[in-house]
Parts: sequence; C-alpha cells; structure tokens
Amino acid sequence: MKRFLSIAAALLALALFSACDDDKDGALRWHSSSSSSSSSTSSSSSSTSSSTSTTSNTNIVGTWSLSNGPNTWYIHFASDKTWKITDDRQGTARRVYGTYTTDGNKFSGPMVNPGVGTGNISGTIDGDLISLDFVEYWHTPAKHVPYTGEKL
Repeated sequence: MKRFLSIAAALLALALFSACDDDKDGALRWHSSSSSSSSSTSSSSSSTSSSTSTTSNTNIVGTWSLSNGPNTWYIHFASDKTWKITDDRQGTARRVYGTYTTDGNKFSGPMVNPGVGTGNISGTIDGDLISLDFVEYWHTPAKHVPYTGEKL
C-alpha cells in the first residue's frame, strides 16, 4: 500500500504539471487561468459533494505548499471538507477545487478544473508533510501527477 501511495503521489505531480502550458517565455500557465478565486467551493457540482468521514480531519485543515520540481502551488483544506489549489498562499486565483474525505492520515476526493474537466485527488499526511496524487480524467488514459509538500 505504501508503494502504491508513493507511485500515486508521483503521478499526481505529473498530472498537475501537465495541466499547465509553457508560455513563450517558458513560464507555466494553467489551462483555466481565467477561473476566479473563491473562498468557498460550495458552488461545485454534485459530482464533488462531500462524503461523511469516520475520522477527524483536523490534521489536514489548513494551507499546504505543493511541489513537483521548480513549481510551487498551494492546496487549502477547509474544515467543511472542501479544498482548492491556488497559485498563492493567500488562497486567491483558484485553479481546481473539490471535496475530500479522510480516513486516518489518508484523504481523497473528486475535483473540478473549470472549463477543462474533472479528476480526483488522494494522498497521505505524515505530520507536517503531504504526498498528493492529482488525477486528470480529461486525458486518455487519465494522467497522474504526484506532489509533495508541507503544511504552512
């Protein structure tokens, strides 16, 4: 199981990286760069409705840095079981969002990339460290991008 999570995390980083396009200057730009920021993801579709978890989610709530190389993004987990990935630590410029459930130190849930498609996240929390697998279903086969990071 531990090996699967490591592979899943590596694939998630690859998927998030592939969700970006190289601009002429070499900078990465998200496909859905026109999406607006939001402090809530309650307007998400029913495919991202929150599930009840049997364990507390207090160890995941907060802002985490995510990296898969030279690029850093931020994932924000809210206590209402919603999450979003943004370009900045403050939580503006939302890129993708969804809901999550927890089971011990593991989490998972569906996601939406507005104007692009849907996917899934899953991962583990180990203290202040996170391993995340980001899956993009709009690719055939689905792309997995692994990320690692830490709680801020």
